[in-house]
Amino acid sequence: MIQPLTDITILDLSRLQSGPSCSQMLGYLGAYIIKVEDTDGGDVTRLDKINESSEHNSHFTIFNNNKESITVNLKTPQGKEILEKLILKSDIILENFSHGIMEKLGFSWNHIKKINPKIIYASIKGYSNYHSYNNYKSFESTAQAISGLMSVNRDSNQIPRFAPIGISDSGAGLHMVIGILAALMQRDRNGVGQKVEVSLYDSMVNLMRIQIMKYINSEMDKDISYDSNSEDTVIFQCNPFGPDDYLVIHLVGEMLENVLILIGREDLLEDVNLYNTYNETIIPAIQKWTKTKTKIEAFHELARAGIWCAPVMHPEEISNDPYLIEKNMITKIPNNFGKDYRTIGLPINFELINPNIKKAPEYGEHTDKILKELLNLSEDEISSLKDIGVVL
Repeated sequence: MIQPLTDITILDLSRLQSGPSCSQMLGYLGAYIIKVEDTDGGDVTRLDKINESSEHNSHFTIFNNNKESITVNLKTPQGKEILEKLILKSDIILENFSHGIMEKLGFSWNHIKKINPKIIYASIKGYSNYHSYNNYKSFESTAQAISGLMSVNRDSNQIPRFAPIGISDSGAGLHMVIGILAALMQRDRNGVGQKVEVSLYDSMVNLMRIQIMKYINSEMDKDISYDSNSEDTVIFQCNPFGPDDYLVIHLVGEMLENVLILIGREDLLEDVNLYNTYNETIIPAIQKWTKTKTKIEAFHELARAGIWCAPVMHPEEISNDPYLIEKNMITKIPNNFGKDYRTIGLPINFELINPNIKKAPEYGEHTDKILKELLNLSEDEISSLKDIGVVL
């Protein structure tokens, strides 16, 4: 079966997380991704080890599967010429540099679309280039701060807390995937490319909309008291009482009643107040029951009864979850250059598409291949470029 984005070529100048997470997702859907890396070591995440247990436990391998790597020194005239030729061969150019870097390199949007009027220019920034935050820089944690996420995610002392996930970066990447696919459909209609810009701040505001909408159309007072329990969701401790031995249960309406019936406390049904689950009898009774179960045991018993609940899972537990392994969300990647490694798969299921996930490229692994096959350069021409440091 032909992949949906087969014959779409993406020129990926991005690094770190926001851009690479976007292009990787498109690569999983069949796009041909050319990752352009500088001649000074390439994407810095190649050096950013998550732990020292494996050569593949770097941030680079997480976000750069299904790509080919070419090294190009874009500060040289010859490097700029190579990039111009690649732009001519591409459907999309993706970058997440700070404001003004592409212009300094000589590749403004006006110049890019003169080279290839059909190309889609996908640009991810910390903030869009508007007056208020013009040229400001941002990254994962600062985007969490300004978007309100840290305000609603506080510790027991009410200190704003950083969420240790890539929600700002990967959130912007996923928003850009949507923008690119829409621009491709628009191009199919009118034959013209366009610039698509996504910022970390805008993306986070979109993801924070439930919290922000509490205030955007009303004059609610600010409330910085954030309990570990929400209005209708409660965290219960489970056996054997370790740091992650907790179960989250949604207790509202019939679900609360069903929980009481399941744990054998029908006698408490008369105490149920659908507008207030936190009383002196019901919550302790449920807690007494969860303490006799592991979080997994309690989860399955409640979930099978149709109750919304989930165990608090440690990342190590998630990496070995049979459900994720069975559906290839945790998938093994063959690697001819070293040991096979596991990575995160595609979180989208298709009836007619089976994504083929390939390993992340070695630094400059495909430089010769791309120059030969895509740009038709000879061996002598490639050797000359290597001799003067334009490519490696």
